Amino acid sequence: MNYRVSAIHTRAIPLRIALCLVITVLLAACLGWNAQAQDSSISPVGIITTTEGSEGYCLSSEESRATNSAQSVNAGTLQITGDIGDIDITDSIPSYGVSSSEITITFQISDRLTGEQAHLISDDSRTVGSISLDSRIGLGALIVQTSSDGENWRTVSCETDVCADGTLNHTLYSPTVPELNVGCRYRVIFAYRTGIKTGTERRFFYESDVYDYTRYTEVYDFRLYSLQAIASTSSTQERTELGATVQVQSADGYQGTVSCDAEDPHSGWELGRFSVGADTVTTDADGTPVFLIQSGEQASLNYTLLQNIDALHGSSSLSILSDSSGYDAKLDASADSFGRGALIIRCTNADGTVDDPIVYTDFLASCASLNSEACILTLGEGDYEVALDYGMESSRMEFFGYHFMPQNSYYRTSFRFSVRYADCPLTLIEHGSEQTLDSCATTESGFYCSVNGAQYLELSVARKVWDENENNLVYTDFFSDISCGTVFLGEGLYEITAHNPVTDVSTGAVIYVGSDPILQDYAASSCSTPLSELRTAYAAAHAETTDADNPQESSTDTGTDIDAAGSITGSILPAVASTHASTAPILSTVMLIAGTLALLTGVVLSMYAVHTVKKHKAPETDQIRK
Repeated sequence: MNYRVSAIHTRAIPLRIALCLVITVLLAACLGWNAQAQDSSISPVGIITTTEGSEGYCLSSEESRATNSAQSVNAGTLQITGDIGDIDITDSIPSYGVSSSEITITFQISDRLTGEQAHLISDDSRTVGSISLDSRIGLGALIVQTSSDGENWRTVSCETDVCADGTLNHTLYSPTVPELNVGCRYRVIFAYRTGIKTGTERRFFYESDVYDYTRYTEVYDFRLYSLQAIASTSSTQERTELGATVQVQSADGYQGTVSCDAEDPHSGWELGRFSVGADTVTTDADGTPVFLIQSGEQASLNYTLLQNIDALHGSSSLSILSDSSGYDAKLDASADSFGRGALIIRCTNADGTVDDPIVYTDFLASCASLNSEACILTLGEGDYEVALDYGMESSRMEFFGYHFMPQNSYYRTSFRFSVRYADCPLTLIEHGSEQTLDSCATTESGFYCSVNGAQYLELSVARKVWDENENNLVYTDFFSDISCGTVFLGEGLYEITAHNPVTDVSTGAVIYVGSDPILQDYAASSCSTPLSELRTAYAAAHAETTDADNPQESSTDTGTDIDAAGSITGSILPAVASTHASTAPILSTVMLIAGTLALLTGVVLSMYAVHTVKKHKAPETDQIRK
């Protein structure tokens, strides 16, 4: 019987070990799944179109989408990486809402396409559907296009001969903030040609191989939009139009104003309109518009394109030219090429630091929808300078649809404005615990101020401490224009004031740092209860407690201890509460000792169990053999 019991326990040990291993694997799998879930990436499905023989590449249509998607396997995987929040399908096009502007579009080419059995053939063609390329396709081409309406597409990235060097992973494009704010359609196209040798043929004095060629076009169509732009702006915000357009001398820095006359091709009409959306608007002493928003919200910079950039003011002889240079002298902004209009935004912060200019090249070409307002950027507090630099090409003569004697002129639309909070946010944070403190709260570890990102609030702190000579609280320190994060550790009663100079709104708070019970109650009463009343009440409460604990000594000793600052430091809480407070450390110690003993007991029992198993292992074997 003993042997059988020992055998059962012996078999139970591996079972327990196996159970622990299973639990560990499950936990690791769960942790790995959570880590993978936090990696925001998604892979849209591409639609494949094939053409045989000498036919060119064809972009997929709805008909070919249904027939070809099940016949071929994609030769690559498109991946969108970033903080993707929402996934939806609109008009059969997948739409992805993103919470950050840091989005990357990459394409991973399958290794089966670059292997020896892939039959990938170089292609000298320079067109994919209606898209013209600057160089031949070679061993595959990757094209990225954008569109605001799904009809007019603009090529923003193009790589050819992508499989020539064996590179499989290609970073294609990072969407711009205006594209995400507006909500932009994207189309990624992978075009390549394969060939299978079917024989040879003689041409004059030599033989050449004969191939059956197949051209593949994989199209990935999707939409990206910013969730932050939707959440931080409102269609009910008041719109204020800004901007004045002047003609400049040249594209070299877009500086030097030229007086316009009636012969100026830009005379009498507008290219587009800028507007800023906010709750309200006012002006500062210099007449600069100041847009007011609530803390946590953002203003919106918007643009409405009013003209067809290929036929300005209804004339086919007037269009926006592509500027190969790229420099704005006033905002010190540069780019390799401004393209068809460059939008430049520069921000100056409250501390006087100037951010690097944001430059959106080819801006006008990206505005495909006419007479439709588009949110370019959402803006927090700061002083902003905005400029739109562009050039126009006008032809003086037209003959059978051809334009002769073109004349170029350059223009700059610019304006300045500021964004400020209208309210006065103020939050007090306890130092160390990082917990939020209400006004009139008490802490012994100090505090610091937070203003919810507001840059232009005026923060001031006054400190009062108990003065024995004055028998009252007196001001000892005044701190003005303090910065957020400044920690106040000294004992005392602090009066904090945040003031908004734009709207003349103020927010105040009171915090007591220290352990004096009288001052704690004084702060809790919003400093409305006189200190003399609190001192009398505390002395009486302490005397009653002392009388209850020591009835024979109550006539000679009150038990109240007053420190050098005149503050009562002795306990004035009821005796029961004091008992609980004093026994708490003892209970903690007892529990710690009990836990330690239980742990040691478990270790000893485990060692005894192992020893017992080893002791009975041999007899158990003999019993089994019998």
